[in-house]
Amino acid sequence: MSMLWICALAATSWEATSAIGTAAAAIVALLVWISGLISAYRRRRANARLLAQLLLPEFEKIAAGLNSREARFWKFLHPNTNEQRKAAIESTCDTMAKDRPRARSFAKDILAEIRADRTEILLSQPGIFSIKTADSLANAYRRITHVRHSAHLIIDLIDSETPENIRTAFITYQNVILTTMIAVVETLEELRRIAGLDRKETKFIVAQLLDRPLVEAEQ
Repeated sequence: MSMLWICALAATSWEATSAIGTAAAAIVALLVWISGLISAYRRRRANARLLAQLLLPEFEKIAAGLNSREARFWKFLHPNTNEQRKAAIESTCDTMAKDRPRARSFAKDILAEIRADRTEILLSQPGIFSIKTADSLANAYRRITHVRHSAHLIIDLIDSETPENIRTAFITYQNVILTTMIAVVETLEELRRIAGLDRKETKFIVAQLLDRPLVEAEQ
């Protein structure tokens, strides 16, 4: 009986030791996996911060350029209310329609200044930004492309259409510029957040932009 008891105890001890060893191996594997996730997260975060810093100057330049162009619509009229702003926009568009060289210069300045030349950086670094940031960038780039494409159309209209149609086109274009500015500044805020920079300034700019009216062009 004693021999059977010893054999049973040995078998039990071996099973317990084996179970402990299996559990320990599983814990080690889990820790290695978690450590890999943490390292990957830190590496991705560092890469996102670097990429945001590379994109920031371009978006700052685009935001400044759009703000300069959009402000022309009421620069000399100093409107205080939405109705005054709408009147200022319509007045400037009237002037643009009657002064074709000035209108052409305005559109060409847009093409010269509003450029998004670093799209290839994003295309070569997929998955670094979060879905929210990637969507914000995609929206901004889409609107920037719209602004540039519309500038080409405006130039063609200036050479072929009546002042009334040019005026209508410029009122519509003003709305395109404004909505693009909002998208660009919001993306700029997101890039500043990722880069670890202060976002108070861009939040203030967004608030100002949202207070500006869209103007319906008369048909």
